[in-house]
Amino acid sequence: MARQTRVITKTRQINILSIDPSTTCTGWALFTCDEKWRGAELGRYGKIRPKGDTLFDRRADLVCELVNVPEYGLECIDYVFIEKAPLPFTPAARRSIAILQGTIDILHQDISTEIPLEQIFGVNAMTWKKTEKKPRTLSRCNLVYSLGLKGKKDYDIADAIMMGIWIIKRMQVAPLLPFYISTC
Repeated sequence: MARQTRVITKTRQINILSIDPSTTCTGWALFTCDEKWRGAELGRYGKIRPKGDTLFDRRADLVCELVNVPEYGLECIDYVFIEKAPLPFTPAARRSIAILQGTIDILHQDISTEIPLEQIFGVNAMTWKKTEKKPRTLSRCNLVYSLGLKGKKDYDIADAIMMGIWIIKRMQVAPLLPFYISTC
């Protein structure tokens, strides 16, 4: 009887940055998993409150801060997930969303100098959290990851974490298209 030898192949680890952008407070989360999107682990997470008197200054500060999020710079990140601006419902919301979308577009442009476009994904909030409100997302995040996030000050962090894990799970079964052609 021949003895069978099982060959174990190790898959490459990938690093993922999930971003919930805003002109006032941007949440972010770093994940690792294997190249088949399995074994996702939450690494570091946090928020960035961009500084500056003008929108332009805050956008520039946001990008500078975001580049420093990964310990070794953006070049160590394999994929980026950015929440896209929601659809506006009122005139006031349209103005606010237009500003946010401009920030997202600039962020996308700056990140794409370090990370190939086909590895940057834009995701609509309604796709990953439907009608769930921020307090519920924060509560689920704390339950899933045993974190101590509290109140409004941590809503953006919770959104970045939960969006990141939702997309990682989605990529296991139905990969998304890159940012510039994604309708998700």
